Amino acid sequence: MCSLGGLSWTFAIGVVGVLSAVAGEVTPAKKLSTPLPKVYSSPGEVFDAYRKARDKDDWRTLFSCLTKESQELEVFEVFIACETTSHHQEARAVCKKYGVDNVSINTIYYAKYKRKHGIDIAQIVTERENNAKKANESRQKKRAKDQSDGGAAVVAASPSEDLGPPLPPRDEDLIHEVISAQIKDKAGFFEEAHVAIACKPEIDLEPRIGPLEQVTIHGETAIGRAKMTMFHLESTDGKTSNKIGSTSDETFNFQRVNSSWLLTGEK
Repeated sequence: MCSLGGLSWTFAIGVVGVLSAVAGEVTPAKKLSTPLPKVYSSPGEVFDAYRKARDKDDWRTLFSCLTKESQELEVFEVFIACETTSHHQEARAVCKKYGVDNVSINTIYYAKYKRKHGIDIAQIVTERENNAKKANESRQKKRAKDQSDGGAAVVAASPSEDLGPPLPPRDEDLIHEVISAQIKDKAGFFEEAHVAIACKPEIDLEPRIGPLEQVTIHGETAIGRAKMTMFHLESTDGKTSNKIGSTSDETFNFQRVNSSWLLTGEK
């Protein structure tokens, strides 16, 4: 997976307190300055920043071009990308750093699911794993017996094999809640996760987005259109791959938040 078409965000720096023993006095805590977020005066301005950030793989700037709701969605999507990418080692390291490795997430999710739905997923998983282990041991014994009797060497699992109660439906809203709560520095996770899952083919196939056009503003929201060109490789002789592009009009939505225009995603 190359990229999610992401964006970026910023987070506050804490206050550091320094104690001094000089003359028995305490030196007041020194506050570190927190960079103010960029204020975009128009949909076109934030869109231009978004386009430039995409082209430069500047994930933090991309993230800062989004509304909070869109940031939350992007964080979840890049988390899923980390779970499914072929770059497992790098992606796992990022997830572990930010507290969203499988063990941490499952532990929290199972506990919250039990409180919300009254179903103990952890107990069900343990029961199914134990039953699967017993079933496998039973098949191994049967295989060994069949082989000693001159029978087949392979004993397949029965489709009707009862491993215990089925897992309950996944609560998507709860998963989103857990991921969001665990990742404190969302901009940092978004940036590092994109780097971990990035792939750079010899031929650049990244989509290209044109300038914003046909902007219509309605109070605190706006809508505009831009041309997006998607690329793929196509072979005509079975050997040479040609880069082919197809262009379409895409709709982009904006919202003004605290005097700054931000992207709310592509429609």
